[in-house]
Amino acid sequence: MRKRAIVLVLDGFGVGAMADVAQVQPRDQGAHTLASLVRAQGHLEIPTLLRLGLGRIAPEAGLPPAGTPEAAWGRCNLAHHGADTYAGHNEIQGNRPRRPVIALFREVADAVRDRLVQAGHRVETAIPGGSALLVDGQILVGDNLETDPGRIYNVTGPLDAVPFDRILRVGRLVREVARVSRVIALGGVRITVDDILAHTRNTPAGQTGVVTPELHIYNEHYRVRHLGYGIDPAVQAPSLVAATGLPVAMIGKMADVVECPAARWRDPVVDTDLVLQQVLEQLDQMQGGGYIAATVQETDLSGHEEDPAKYAAILARADRGIARLLERLQPGDLLIILADHGNDPLIGHSLHTREQVPLLVTGPDVRPVDLGVRTTMADVAATVCDHLGAPAPEFGTSFLGLLH
Repeated sequence: MRKRAIVLVLDGFGVGAMADVAQVQPRDQGAHTLASLVRAQGHLEIPTLLRLGLGRIAPEAGLPPAGTPEAAWGRCNLAHHGADTYAGHNEIQGNRPRRPVIALFREVADAVRDRLVQAGHRVETAIPGGSALLVDGQILVGDNLETDPGRIYNVTGPLDAVPFDRILRVGRLVREVARVSRVIALGGVRITVDDILAHTRNTPAGQTGVVTPELHIYNEHYRVRHLGYGIDPAVQAPSLVAATGLPVAMIGKMADVVECPAARWRDPVVDTDLVLQQVLEQLDQMQGGGYIAATVQETDLSGHEEDPAKYAAILARADRGIARLLERLQPGDLLIILADHGNDPLIGHSLHTREQVPLLVTGPDVRPVDLGVRTTMADVAATVCDHLGAPAPEFGTSFLGLLH
Protein backbone atom coordinates (compact mmCIF):
# COMPACT_ATOMS: atom_id res chain seq x y z
CA MET A 1 0.00 0.00 0.00
CA ARG A 2 1.32 3.43 -0.87
CA LYS A 3 1.45 5.71 2.16
CA ARG A 4 1.23 9.48 2.55
CA ALA A 5 1.70 11.70 5.61
CA ILE A 6 0.52 15.28 6.09
CA VAL A 7 1.61 17.41 9.05
CA LEU A 8 -0.39 20.63 9.40
CA VAL A 9 0.80 23.18 11.95
CA LEU A 10 -1.69 25.77 13.23
CA ASP A 11 0.96 28.30 14.24
CA GLY A 12 0.51 29.76 17.72
CA PHE A 13 -2.51 27.62 18.70
CA GLY A 14 -1.80 26.69 22.32
CA VAL A 15 -4.01 24.82 24.79
CA GLY A 16 -2.67 25.94 28.16
CA ALA A 17 0.53 27.07 29.83
CA MET A 18 3.32 24.55 30.31
CA ALA A 19 3.88 23.31 33.86
CA ASP A 20 7.30 25.00 33.94
CA VAL A 21 6.08 28.41 32.80
CA ALA A 22 6.51 30.10 36.20
CA GLN A 23 10.22 29.25 36.15
CA VAL A 24 10.94 29.51 32.41
CA GLN A 25 8.66 32.27 31.13
CA PRO A 26 6.73 33.87 34.02
CA ARG A 27 4.98 36.45 31.84
CA ASP A 28 2.94 33.58 30.31
CA GLN A 29 1.38 32.29 33.53
CA GLY A 30 -2.30 31.62 32.85
CA ALA A 31 -1.87 31.58 29.08
CA HIS A 32 -4.42 29.51 27.13
CA THR A 33 -4.83 30.59 23.53
CA LEU A 34 -7.88 28.44 22.82
CA ALA A 35 -9.69 29.44 26.03
CA SER A 36 -8.98 33.12 25.34
CA LEU A 37 -10.49 32.81 21.87
CA VAL A 38 -13.62 31.18 23.29
CA ARG A 39 -13.85 33.80 26.04
CA ALA A 40 -13.45 36.70 23.59
CA GLN A 41 -15.69 35.38 20.83
CA GLY A 42 -18.23 33.28 22.67
CA HIS A 43 -18.35 30.80 19.80
CA LEU A 44 -15.78 29.46 17.36
CA GLU A 45 -16.73 28.26 13.87
CA ILE A 46 -14.55 25.15 13.96
CA PRO A 47 -16.91 22.17 13.48
CA THR A 48 -14.21 20.02 11.87
CA LEU A 49 -11.70 20.42 14.68
CA LEU A 50 -14.47 19.78 17.20
CA ARG A 51 -15.54 16.68 15.34
CA LEU A 52 -11.97 15.40 15.34
CA GLY A 53 -11.69 15.84 19.11
CA LEU A 54 -10.38 19.30 20.02
CA GLY A 55 -12.92 19.51 22.83
CA ARG A 56 -11.59 16.30 24.34
CA ILE A 57 -8.06 17.76 24.37
CA ALA A 58 -9.02 20.97 26.16
CA PRO A 59 -12.38 20.63 27.95
CA GLU A 60 -11.41 23.55 30.18
CA ALA A 61 -11.47 25.93 27.19
CA GLY A 62 -15.26 26.22 27.22
CA LEU A 63 -15.95 24.48 23.92
CA PRO A 64 -19.27 22.69 23.31
CA PRO A 65 -19.51 19.26 24.97
CA ALA A 66 -17.31 16.80 23.11
CA GLY A 67 -18.81 13.65 21.63
CA THR A 68 -16.79 10.63 20.55
CA PRO A 69 -13.72 11.98 18.72
CA GLU A 70 -13.14 10.90 15.14
CA ALA A 71 -9.36 11.32 15.54
CA ALA A 72 -6.73 10.20 18.00
CA TRP A 73 -6.11 13.05 20.41
CA GLY A 74 -3.55 14.31 22.90
CA ARG A 75 -1.25 17.16 23.86
CA CYS A 76 2.43 17.83 23.28
CA ASN A 77 4.86 19.56 25.60
CA LEU A 78 7.52 21.85 24.15
CA ALA A 79 11.02 20.43 24.51
CA HIS A 80 12.65 23.64 23.26
CA HIS A 81 13.32 26.54 25.59
CA GLY A 82 10.82 29.38 25.51
CA ALA A 83 8.18 29.51 22.76
CA ASP A 84 9.63 29.94 19.30
CA THR A 85 8.31 29.30 15.79
CA TYR A 86 11.68 28.31 14.38
CA ALA A 87 12.65 26.05 17.27
CA GLY A 88 9.11 24.67 17.41
CA HIS A 89 8.95 23.72 13.73
CA ASN A 90 12.37 22.10 13.83
CA GLU A 91 11.40 20.19 16.96
CA ILE A 92 8.26 18.98 15.18
CA GLN A 93 10.50 17.68 12.38
CA GLY A 94 12.66 15.69 14.81
CA ASN A 95 15.37 18.08 15.93
CA ARG A 96 16.69 17.65 19.48
CA PRO A 97 16.57 21.20 20.87
CA ARG A 98 19.88 22.67 22.06
CA ARG A 99 19.85 25.37 24.68
CA PRO A 100 21.00 28.55 22.92
CA VAL A 101 22.80 31.45 24.53
CA ILE A 102 20.88 34.67 25.16
CA ALA A 103 23.13 37.61 24.26
CA LEU A 104 22.56 41.05 22.82
CA PHE A 105 24.41 41.62 19.56
CA ARG A 106 26.68 44.15 21.25
CA GLU A 107 28.18 41.25 23.24
CA VAL A 108 29.41 39.51 20.09
CA ALA A 109 29.80 42.46 17.72
CA ASP A 110 33.60 42.53 17.96
CA ALA A 111 33.90 38.79 17.30
CA VAL A 112 31.48 39.06 14.37
CA ARG A 113 33.43 42.02 12.98
CA ASP A 114 36.70 40.07 13.18
CA ARG A 115 35.18 37.05 11.40
CA LEU A 116 33.72 39.19 8.62
CA VAL A 117 36.98 41.09 8.09
CA GLN A 118 38.87 37.79 8.07
CA ALA A 119 36.57 36.64 5.25
CA GLY A 120 37.40 39.76 3.22
CA HIS A 121 34.42 41.99 4.00
CA ARG A 122 34.50 45.71 4.75
CA VAL A 123 32.82 46.41 8.10
CA GLU A 124 31.85 49.67 9.81
CA THR A 125 29.53 50.77 12.60
CA ALA A 126 26.02 51.22 11.21
CA ILE A 127 24.66 54.11 13.33
CA PRO A 128 26.13 56.26 16.09
CA GLY A 129 25.92 54.85 19.58
CA GLY A 130 24.87 51.40 18.45
CA SER A 131 26.39 47.96 18.01
CA ALA A 132 24.94 47.06 14.59
CA LEU A 133 27.45 46.59 11.76
CA LEU A 134 27.24 47.67 8.14
CA VAL A 135 28.90 45.15 5.85
CA ASP A 136 30.23 46.14 2.41
CA GLY A 137 28.19 49.34 2.63
CA GLN A 138 24.92 47.45 2.05
CA ILE A 139 24.15 44.70 4.57
CA LEU A 140 23.18 45.47 8.19
CA VAL A 141 23.90 42.99 10.96
CA GLY A 142 22.29 43.56 14.35
CA ASP A 143 19.62 42.60 16.84
CA ASN A 144 16.19 41.34 15.82
CA LEU A 145 13.73 43.81 17.39
CA GLU A 146 10.64 41.62 16.88
CA THR A 147 11.39 39.09 19.58
CA ASP A 148 12.82 38.92 23.10
CA PRO A 149 16.20 40.69 23.36
CA GLY A 150 19.25 38.50 22.82
CA ARG A 151 17.59 35.60 21.02
CA ILE A 152 17.89 36.43 17.32
CA TYR A 153 20.20 38.46 15.07
CA ASN A 154 19.12 39.80 11.69
CA VAL A 155 21.24 40.19 8.55
CA THR A 156 19.30 42.58 6.31
CA GLY A 157 20.08 43.70 2.78
CA PRO A 158 18.50 45.36 -0.30
CA LEU A 159 17.97 42.79 -3.05
CA ASP A 160 18.03 45.46 -5.76
CA ALA A 161 21.68 46.11 -4.88
CA VAL A 162 22.90 42.82 -3.37
CA PRO A 163 22.07 39.24 -4.45
CA PHE A 164 20.52 37.14 -1.72
CA ASP A 165 23.38 34.64 -1.87
CA ARG A 166 25.73 37.38 -0.62
CA ILE A 167 23.38 38.28 2.24
CA LEU A 168 23.18 34.59 3.11
CA ARG A 169 26.99 34.22 3.05
CA VAL A 170 27.25 37.06 5.57
CA GLY A 171 24.55 35.37 7.66
CA ARG A 172 26.48 32.10 7.68
CA LEU A 173 29.62 33.90 8.89
CA VAL A 174 27.59 35.46 11.72
CA ARG A 175 26.19 32.01 12.51
CA GLU A 176 29.73 30.65 12.91
CA VAL A 177 30.32 33.10 15.76
CA ALA A 178 26.90 33.48 17.38
CA ARG A 179 25.28 30.95 19.70
CA VAL A 180 21.84 32.59 19.87
CA SER A 181 18.79 30.66 18.74
CA ARG A 182 18.65 32.11 15.22
CA VAL A 183 20.43 34.22 12.66
CA ILE A 184 17.97 35.42 10.01
CA ALA A 185 19.28 36.40 6.57
CA LEU A 186 16.69 38.70 5.02
CA GLY A 187 16.52 40.54 1.71
CA GLY A 188 13.86 42.88 0.35
CA VAL A 189 13.09 44.62 -2.93
CA ARG A 190 12.32 48.28 -3.52
CA ILE A 191 14.41 49.28 -0.52
CA THR A 192 17.90 50.77 -0.32
CA VAL A 193 20.59 50.68 2.31
CA ASP A 194 19.55 54.24 3.19
CA ASP A 195 16.05 52.93 3.93
CA ILE A 196 17.52 50.21 6.13
CA LEU A 197 19.66 52.70 8.05
CA ALA A 198 16.73 55.11 8.41
CA HIS A 199 14.78 52.33 10.17
CA THR A 200 17.64 51.21 12.42
CA ARG A 201 17.18 52.04 16.10
CA ASN A 202 18.98 51.82 19.42
CA THR A 203 16.56 50.58 22.08
CA PRO A 204 16.46 51.11 25.86
CA ALA A 205 17.17 47.37 26.23
CA GLY A 206 20.57 47.85 24.58
CA GLN A 207 19.66 46.47 21.18
CA THR A 208 20.54 47.94 17.81
CA GLY A 209 18.58 46.67 14.83
CA VAL A 210 16.13 47.32 12.04
CA VAL A 211 12.46 47.97 12.76
CA THR A 212 11.62 45.46 10.07
CA PRO A 213 7.80 45.85 9.86
CA GLU A 214 8.16 49.59 9.21
CA LEU A 215 10.64 48.83 6.44
CA HIS A 216 7.80 47.07 4.54
CA ILE A 217 10.18 44.32 3.51
CA TYR A 218 7.61 41.53 3.83
CA ASN A 219 6.02 41.07 0.41
CA GLU A 220 5.82 38.39 -2.25
CA HIS A 221 9.38 39.14 -3.41
CA TYR A 222 11.30 39.07 -0.12
CA ARG A 223 13.87 36.33 0.55
CA VAL A 224 14.66 34.82 3.92
CA ARG A 225 16.70 31.99 5.42
CA HIS A 226 16.60 31.06 9.10
CA LEU A 227 19.93 29.72 10.35
CA GLY A 228 19.35 27.86 13.60
CA TYR A 229 21.64 26.87 16.44
CA GLY A 230 22.39 23.15 16.49
CA ILE A 231 20.06 22.31 13.57
CA ASP A 232 21.01 19.42 11.28
CA PRO A 233 18.43 18.98 8.48
CA ALA A 234 19.88 15.57 7.58
CA VAL A 235 18.41 14.00 10.74
CA GLN A 236 14.95 15.54 10.40
CA ALA A 237 11.85 13.94 8.89
CA PRO A 238 11.72 15.85 5.54
CA SER A 239 15.30 14.95 4.57
CA LEU A 240 15.00 11.41 5.91
CA VAL A 241 11.81 10.80 3.93
CA ALA A 242 13.26 12.40 0.78
CA ALA A 243 16.30 10.10 1.05
CA THR A 244 13.97 7.11 0.62
CA GLY A 245 12.92 8.45 -2.79
CA LEU A 246 9.50 9.72 -1.72
CA PRO A 247 8.53 13.29 -2.70
CA VAL A 248 8.43 15.97 0.00
CA ALA A 249 6.49 19.26 -0.12
CA MET A 250 7.05 22.18 2.27
CA ILE A 251 4.22 24.75 2.35
CA GLY A 252 3.75 28.02 4.22
CA LYS A 253 6.02 29.04 7.09
CA MET A 254 7.34 25.47 7.12
CA ALA A 255 9.20 26.25 3.89
CA ASP A 256 10.90 29.23 5.55
CA VAL A 257 12.06 27.67 8.78
CA VAL A 258 12.83 24.00 8.02
CA GLU A 259 15.57 23.14 5.55
CA CYS A 260 15.16 20.25 3.12
CA PRO A 261 17.27 20.74 -0.02
CA ALA A 262 15.72 17.64 -1.58
CA ALA A 263 12.12 18.86 -1.24
CA ARG A 264 10.22 18.69 -4.51
CA TRP A 265 8.07 21.69 -3.64
CA ARG A 266 8.68 24.69 -1.39
CA ASP A 267 6.45 27.74 -1.15
CA PRO A 268 6.37 30.04 1.92
CA VAL A 269 2.83 31.17 1.09
CA VAL A 270 1.08 33.05 3.91
CA ASP A 271 -2.61 33.20 2.95
CA THR A 272 -4.47 30.46 4.84
CA ASP A 273 -6.74 29.44 1.96
CA LEU A 274 -3.74 29.15 -0.36
CA VAL A 275 -1.84 27.04 2.16
CA LEU A 276 -4.69 24.52 2.36
CA GLN A 277 -5.20 24.62 -1.41
CA GLN A 278 -1.54 23.79 -1.98
CA VAL A 279 -1.80 20.90 0.47
CA LEU A 280 -4.65 19.47 -1.63
CA GLU A 281 -2.75 20.01 -4.87
CA GLN A 282 0.39 18.33 -3.57
CA LEU A 283 -1.65 15.46 -2.17
CA ASP A 284 -3.13 14.86 -5.61
CA GLN A 285 0.38 14.71 -7.08
CA MET A 286 1.60 12.15 -4.53
CA GLN A 287 -0.39 9.15 -5.66
CA GLY A 288 2.64 6.95 -5.09
CA GLY A 289 3.22 8.21 -1.55
CA GLY A 290 5.02 11.15 0.02
CA TYR A 291 5.20 13.72 2.81
CA ILE A 292 3.58 17.15 3.05
CA ALA A 293 4.57 19.55 5.84
CA ALA A 294 2.56 22.77 5.97
CA THR A 295 1.92 25.70 8.29
CA VAL A 296 -1.05 28.02 8.72
CA GLN A 297 0.82 31.15 9.81
CA GLU A 298 -2.00 33.71 9.96
CA THR A 299 -3.23 32.37 13.30
CA ASP A 300 0.12 33.33 14.82
CA LEU A 301 0.11 36.72 13.10
CA SER A 302 -3.32 37.42 14.61
CA GLY A 303 -2.00 36.54 18.05
CA HIS A 304 0.87 38.98 17.60
CA GLU A 305 -1.71 41.64 16.73
CA GLU A 306 -3.62 40.72 19.93
CA ASP A 307 -6.75 40.43 17.82
CA PRO A 308 -8.93 37.49 18.93
CA ALA A 309 -11.65 38.25 16.36
CA LYS A 310 -9.17 38.04 13.50
CA TYR A 311 -7.60 34.94 15.02
CA ALA A 312 -11.01 33.24 15.24
CA ALA A 313 -11.79 34.13 11.63
CA ILE A 314 -8.48 32.65 10.43
CA LEU A 315 -9.07 29.53 12.50
CA ALA A 316 -12.50 29.14 10.89
CA ARG A 317 -10.91 29.36 7.42
CA ALA A 318 -8.37 26.74 8.40
CA ASP A 319 -11.15 24.51 9.72
CA ARG A 320 -12.97 24.67 6.38
CA GLY A 321 -9.75 23.76 4.58
CA ILE A 322 -9.18 20.83 6.91
CA ALA A 323 -12.70 19.60 6.13
CA ARG A 324 -11.84 19.54 2.41
CA LEU A 325 -8.60 17.73 3.19
CA LEU A 326 -10.40 15.02 5.19
CA GLU A 327 -12.60 14.29 2.18
CA ARG A 328 -9.49 13.49 0.10
CA LEU A 329 -7.78 11.11 2.50
CA GLN A 330 -7.36 7.54 1.30
CA PRO A 331 -6.27 4.29 2.98
CA GLY A 332 -2.61 4.63 3.90
CA ASP A 333 -2.90 8.37 4.60
CA LEU A 334 -1.97 9.90 7.96
CA LEU A 335 -2.97 13.48 8.85
CA ILE A 336 -1.42 15.05 11.95
CA ILE A 337 -2.63 18.47 13.15
CA LEU A 338 -0.82 20.33 15.92
CA ALA A 339 0.73 23.70 16.81
CA ASP A 340 4.28 24.86 17.58
CA HIS A 341 3.61 27.02 20.70
CA GLY A 342 0.87 29.38 21.90
CA ASN A 343 0.07 32.99 21.08
CA ASP A 344 -2.63 34.04 23.53
CA PRO A 345 -4.17 37.28 22.21
CA LEU A 346 -5.44 38.24 25.68
CA ILE A 347 -2.34 37.55 27.79
CA GLY A 348 -1.31 41.22 27.81
CA HIS A 349 1.69 41.14 25.48
CA SER A 350 2.19 40.48 21.78
CA LEU A 351 4.79 37.69 22.01
CA HIS A 352 4.52 33.91 21.80
CA THR A 353 3.25 32.09 24.89
CA ARG A 354 4.80 28.93 26.30
CA GLU A 355 1.90 26.51 26.06
CA GLN A 356 1.21 22.89 25.39
CA VAL A 357 -0.14 22.28 21.90
CA PRO A 358 -3.04 20.13 20.69
CA LEU A 359 -2.40 16.88 18.83
CA LEU A 360 -5.00 15.40 16.47
CA VAL A 361 -4.21 12.40 14.26
CA THR A 362 -6.59 10.96 11.71
CA GLY A 363 -6.85 8.90 8.54
CA PRO A 364 -8.92 6.02 7.19
CA ASP A 365 -6.81 3.49 9.11
CA VAL A 366 -6.52 5.44 12.38
CA ARG A 367 -8.54 4.54 15.45
CA PRO A 368 -9.58 7.32 17.88
CA VAL A 369 -7.46 6.76 20.97
CA ASP A 370 -6.05 8.96 23.72
CA LEU A 371 -2.39 9.66 22.92
CA GLY A 372 -1.83 11.30 26.30
CA VAL A 373 0.67 14.08 26.89
CA ARG A 374 3.72 13.66 24.65
CA THR A 375 7.07 14.72 26.06
CA THR A 376 8.04 16.47 22.82
CA MET A 377 6.53 17.54 19.52
CA ALA A 378 9.34 15.54 17.88
CA ASP A 379 7.14 12.46 18.42
CA VAL A 380 5.33 13.68 15.31
CA ALA A 381 8.47 13.36 13.17
CA ALA A 382 9.21 9.93 14.61
CA THR A 383 5.68 8.81 13.74
CA VAL A 384 5.88 10.20 10.19
CA CYS A 385 9.17 8.41 9.54
CA ASP A 386 7.81 5.20 11.04
CA HIS A 387 4.70 5.43 8.84
CA LEU A 388 6.65 6.11 5.64
CA GLY A 389 9.45 3.61 6.23
CA ALA A 390 12.19 6.19 6.73
CA PRO A 391 14.95 6.07 9.38
CA ALA A 392 14.03 7.57 12.74
CA PRO A 393 14.91 11.24 13.33
CA GLU A 394 17.43 12.20 16.02
CA PHE A 395 14.67 12.90 18.56
CA GLY A 396 11.16 11.74 19.34
CA THR A 397 9.25 8.51 19.95
CA SER A 398 6.78 7.13 17.41
CA PHE A 399 3.17 6.64 18.51
CA LEU A 400 2.23 4.84 15.28
CA GLY A 401 1.62 1.59 17.15
CA LEU A 402 -1.15 3.25 19.19
CA LEU A 403 -3.08 4.29 16.08
CA HIS A 404 -3.89 0.87 14.60
